Amino acid sequence: LVVKNITDTENDACTQATRITSNNMIIYGSTEFATTDFVSDLEETCGTAVGARGVWFSILGNKRKAVIRIEYQLKSSQNGNSKLAIFTGSCGDLKCIADKEGPAAPWYAPDLNQLAVHEFIPKPGKKYFLLLTGELPETVAEYELRIFEYEIPVNNECEGAISVSPYPVPEIMMGDNFGATPDFEVDDRETCGIFWDTRGVWYSIKGRGTIVRIEYQLNSYHQGKTELSVFTGSCDALKCVVNKEADSSPWYSA
Repeated sequence: LVVKNITDTENDACTQATRITSNNMIIYGSTEFATTDFVSDLEETCGTAVGARGVWFSILGNKRKAVIRIEYQLKSSQNGNSKLAIFTGSCGDLKCIADKEGPAAPWYAPDLNQLAVHEFIPKPGKKYFLLLTGELPETVAEYELRIFEYEIPVNNECEGAISVSPYPVPEIMMGDNFGATPDFEVDDRETCGIFWDTRGVWYSIKGRGTIVRIEYQLNSYHQGKTELSVFTGSCDALKCVVNKEADSSPWYSA
């Protein structure tokens, strides 16, 4: 993990973008003395306000396919929300690929719910520019930016489901879904009660005519509940058997 403090607005312009050199990095700084990001609606502002003042970062897509997780926040209190814009191209010819808005939460927020989150899969070798700015010209403050990279799990898709055999000894599977991609396509009909864009991992089990007990939990710390969906059929013709929802409590809960 690399922690970087930017004391001055050294990355005030796209051409001065701070290069993100680590896959696990936390950056602290301020937009207080930043100048305007864009001066005309004719520019590619990517959903940010003309006159807003932010700071720039750049990141290069890795050679392997992975998910980049960006957590960000301005200590802007009630002066407007944080905005994150992501571009490709060059500083003279920016192309917007995403614009995201995060809540204007106090800096002393005790949990990660008050850091806005955006994730994407960069193309290998492609350069991306990140603009962290405010909703309004007066939305300037200290900021925190976190960048993490997660490999896509081998059981990210139904076809890669890990076979589980709890006979004769029960199996305990540990892992995470940080690098998982959406479980279904937007137009899929059979999602078994979960949203199409939730991100989980897949397992398979062959029935033996006996009762199977499944205990499960995501250590998601109140960022949403854990869901378990059970299907029969094949990966290209799934049939829902049951969907269960569990409270999102820590691993150590009773």
